[in-house]
Amino acid sequence: MKRDGGMSLLEVMVVIAIIVILATVSLSGLTGIVGYERLKGFAMDMVAAMNNARFVARKEGERVCFVISTGEPQNWIDKKMLYFSFIDANKNSKYDTGEKKLAEGYFRGIKVVENDIGKTCVNFENAKCLYFFPVGTPLIGNSDRKIKLKLKNSCYCIKVYRNVGLMDAYACDC
Repeated sequence: MKRDGGMSLLEVMVVIAIIVILATVSLSGLTGIVGYERLKGFAMDMVAAMNNARFVARKEGERVCFVISTGEPQNWIDKKMLYFSFIDANKNSKYDTGEKKLAEGYFRGIKVVENDIGKTCVNFENAKCLYFFPVGTPLIGNSDRKIKLKLKNSCYCIKVYRNVGLMDAYACDC
């Protein structure tokens, strides 16, 4: 039987199947990239908040407390957060009424999988505190420290260099 032209139903179905397979493969890769970029953005925001805490401590002449979760986001001051910072005017390592809050951060799905920064916070459950002082470097101990953030299969690390008190964010292995 001779055809005048065009495509058969079977040929159209094969082409549509190929398009669906290619779209599925490309979209799954795209969602991984989007998640990684969200994680990277959150890490950069956290580094900026740490640098701001260091700057405010020197400018205001006050101790600044930077509280960081040791896992899942925590309910601190009636809000889910992975980190927040405040000027600890009375130096009791506790957020009191009237103390100025500087920054807070939370992004659904991101968790802290490693945190060797700072000291265990007495007044905050599942957290470590990093203190910035008016003079000198942050109180972190005798070596460089690291925080590892994770979102699905992507990880991003933040390193605090002990000698200079600078922070850096970079991609790291999970």
